[in-house]
Amino acid sequence: MREPPKSGWNWWAFFFSTLWYFYHGLWAKGFGLLLANAMIGGFFAAALGNQDFAWLGSLVVAIYAGAKANEDYYIRWLQRQRALGNR
Repeated sequence: MREPPKSGWNWWAFFFSTLWYFYHGLWAKGFGLLLANAMIGGFFAAALGNQDFAWLGSLVVAIYAGAKANEDYYIRWLQRQRALGNR
């Protein structure tokens, strides 16, 4: 049985956000983050009246991914262990 993922901040998820989620098989969360990125970026661009601020959506998603990626992966790990009968 593999070790559970560590908790805390994940720099890889911060820098690669949706790609990290896809790589680790968290497809629904990855697509959700892509959608959130587009929506938040569009909101900032529309609210501030300038496309130059659309990058803020990516920053918000990157911070969320860095903070929550290990927890999301741990939940998936637990579900997999239960499905395999290891817990």
